[in-house]
Amino acid sequence: MPGKRKPGKLTVPVFILVLTATLLFTGGAVTGYENTGHELYFTILHTNDEHASLIPHGPAIDFHPERENQTVGGFARLAAAVRDMRDAKAALDEPVVLINAGDFTGGTVFSWLTLQGEATELKLMQQMGYDVAAIGNHEFDYSPDVLARCLAEAGYPEAHAKTALLGTNLLIPEKHPLASAELKDIHVLELENGLRLGFFSLVGKEATSVIVDRGPVEIIDQEKTARGAVSRLQELGVNLVIAVTHCGEDEDRELAEKVAGIDIIIGGHSHTALEEPLLVNGTLIVQTGAFLRHLGVLELSYNRSTGEVRARNGESGSPYLLLLDHSIPLDPDIERAVEDSIDAANGLVKELTGGLVEHILEPVAASDFILWNKPPNEENRMGNFVTDAMRFIVEEKTGRKVDFAFQGSGIIRHPVIPGMAAHSRGFISFYDITEAVGLGRGRDGSPGYPLAGAYFTGEEVLRMLEISAIASQYMGDDYFLQVSGLRYEYDPERVVLFRIPGLELPFPSTRAVIKAERYTGSGPQTGADEDYSPLRRGDDNLYYIVSDYALLEAALPQANALLPWMAIEPKDSEGNTVDDIASLIIYDGDKELKVWQAAVEYLSRQPAGPSGYPMVNPYYSETGSRIGTVETMRPGTAAALFLMVLWDMTRPYILLLPVLFLAVVAWIILRRKKKAASNKG
Repeated sequence: MPGKRKPGKLTVPVFILVLTATLLFTGGAVTGYENTGHELYFTILHTNDEHASLIPHGPAIDFHPERENQTVGGFARLAAAVRDMRDAKAALDEPVVLINAGDFTGGTVFSWLTLQGEATELKLMQQMGYDVAAIGNHEFDYSPDVLARCLAEAGYPEAHAKTALLGTNLLIPEKHPLASAELKDIHVLELENGLRLGFFSLVGKEATSVIVDRGPVEIIDQEKTARGAVSRLQELGVNLVIAVTHCGEDEDRELAEKVAGIDIIIGGHSHTALEEPLLVNGTLIVQTGAFLRHLGVLELSYNRSTGEVRARNGESGSPYLLLLDHSIPLDPDIERAVEDSIDAANGLVKELTGGLVEHILEPVAASDFILWNKPPNEENRMGNFVTDAMRFIVEEKTGRKVDFAFQGSGIIRHPVIPGMAAHSRGFISFYDITEAVGLGRGRDGSPGYPLAGAYFTGEEVLRMLEISAIASQYMGDDYFLQVSGLRYEYDPERVVLFRIPGLELPFPSTRAVIKAERYTGSGPQTGADEDYSPLRRGDDNLYYIVSDYALLEAALPQANALLPWMAIEPKDSEGNTVDDIASLIIYDGDKELKVWQAAVEYLSRQPAGPSGYPMVNPYYSETGSRIGTVETMRPGTAAALFLMVLWDMTRPYILLLPVLFLAVVAWIILRRKKKAASNKG
């Protein structure tokens, strides 16, 4: 394996020149399939986690087909890069395979077209000539029924002849519509040089845990599935076994260590841009990052005598990650197809916004700073903006006072970056704001998670903050709650008291939050102490909380199941528990009010700037100390916290102690009577 290198910046035209020069310099010595009598050359081009990034981004409003700009990605650039790579390799008689490792949809307004019965991304991938693609977790964003409709629109099962679609560890009920697509368990591809490649796919454990709606579809054990697939492919006489995984880097490493016989892993899910392949237990592992920033290029050599495969990029000097920047021209055929998709998205957005937005790339606001959604597990600018938008827009639409707004960081997927090019400087487009917060669908079938509101006690608010601290520390930043109407301090060292021996499970303290206060002022939160009122443990006052529907419908029940003594129950204004969570959805007229809609409308409420567009309030250029961390652990603190938690866990059963005591006394008396009777006998 080559030594560690910086990411390659070699562009497609330059790379082709390198290949051509190599060909001329060697006098055609490498023009055949065989480098030596024992080696066969071939190249794998690969992408993963495109997330419906049909157009260049970073931000998308900067893209211009004729002017230099800093955007990256887009399907038309990808198609041009793939075409030129194929042409260059054809000059060397070297076969090329194009592979996708899942999550080709879910993330932009283009994925919203799936709900209209379109198969936008898959059809473009077929047009570009992808040989193999895999199902990832985001393919289930709109339910397996909608996925089934999408695959049918893309022509499956017949379309496997164009792009083989893998779902090896998906167990789909025979009568479910998704079964009609006949997703492949394994696939064998024979290259022009006679090399036989065998493929299977996996949806990983962590990816499975974040699937929004898989209905009756089961995700079966990854290791067991892999062993079975490897065995079947080897029986079919393939030369190389390639796992196309949507598992993430850590799980890919584990797979390579535990399952023998996998030669290459084309990975996805963790959005890891591997600058060069990992080599784990003889298995090459690659991944390109996400959002089509890069095309993965893996030049390979197969030794027919030993059966070994090795990466050749170090020899050719070509990068493993090819940056898809403005130096790559657009493929005209794919560009026309993307333009058709833009037209379709424009029509949908115009309908969804009641005519307020007619083009997805038109400016809706301006800003002279970036709304960052980082750092992880901390308050951030975008979190403050989105939760404020939820709080204020719901108040405006309903006339009801909103005490708090909560939003999981995982729903806020991107920063909002104003334009940086000369033609777009300072502007924020509809596309860029909805790319940040446009995931999901409502119960009404329209795109975007709806907002929902319910009443909770002050004690339950504190419990939510505790659960946020636990979940984000051990499950990732996606589970960290951004907040509005609240400020609090917590000690990260107090989140977990210890790990349960043998199980390696964390035992939460539920006492990490040191202080919490409700904002009682008006407008965005200030730093003035007089504008806050303390929230105390045991507070049974009711507060109205707004979040996205998924948080109430899915996340709260999971938390209640894991921490039953920390139960959180949505209530109405009278304090009655609400069992029908759908009844808590907030409406704007007869339509569900969406997270993305609140963000867009809040942008439109900002004061007009010099450009005439609403200008994002400079308040959001910094975080406002809503969430602070403190250090409080001292000798003996852990023991005291453990006793508190033990009391919390047993308190619900305290009234049973007298009954238990009387039962024990009665049992003792009864045993003595029986013993006395037996002695007399």
